[in-house]
Amino acid sequence: MSEVIGFGGFARISKTEENPEIVKKELLLDYIDNNQARARLKREIESLLLFESNRIVKILDFDNEYFSWYTMPYYKSNLEVFYNKVDVNEKTIIKIAINILEAMLIIESKNMVHRDLKPNNILLNSVDDLVVCDFGLTKMKRDTVLTRTLQGMGTDYFSAPEQFENAKTVDIRADIYSFGRILIWLFTKETTYNINHELIPLKYRSLITKCVEQFPDNRYNSVNDVYDAFIQRISIGKKLTR
Repeated sequence: MSEVIGFGGFARISKTEENPEIVKKELLLDYIDNNQARARLKREIESLLLFESNRIVKILDFDNEYFSWYTMPYYKSNLEVFYNKVDVNEKTIIKIAINILEAMLIIESKNMVHRDLKPNNILLNSVDDLVVCDFGLTKMKRDTVLTRTLQGMGTDYFSAPEQFENAKTVDIRADIYSFGRILIWLFTKETTYNINHELIPLKYRSLITKCVEQFPDNRYNSVNDVYDAFIQRISIGKKLTR
């Protein structure tokens, strides 16, 4: 019997019997005939097939008839588990943040919005071997019925406010909001809207504040802008302008 290592949405994730370094994500039996569940997993498969990046989880094989399962490499933990086991310092946070931004740059380049960026959807074997996963809620360039039926999608703390008003109209600035929330969590170990700024190094505070602005127009306009601003803050001797 295969070892179940987790559950996500309508699916379970388990190690394959043939190779413990490969895991299978498959619809739970209760959802095999659920059109929304199948559409969500199909969307995830279609999204992953568009990427060739070491920052996005790779799809190894999939059910190309019913879209009821796919396989991917095994990762030791997600970011939440890793964070609770390892002594995370600023240097580690910088590496994690840059790797997440690299994944976001790839997502943005495909005119997609992940819409569910959070620690549980970031897998890693080490700080340098990190990927973004779970593209079941992704907004693709072409709109679909799935987008319209999943109004108010995402995870409360890490998702942008506009996702709970009309998820189909969000753009990459929703993912930028999520990135800001992840940074707050990494620095403070808290998931509260009342940010304890004392726990966040001064040079990152304005960047984080801009990422998590309530209104999208007040955030960074692109992931590249966030990336440049972040790199600027970790570069010694450069004047802050963002």
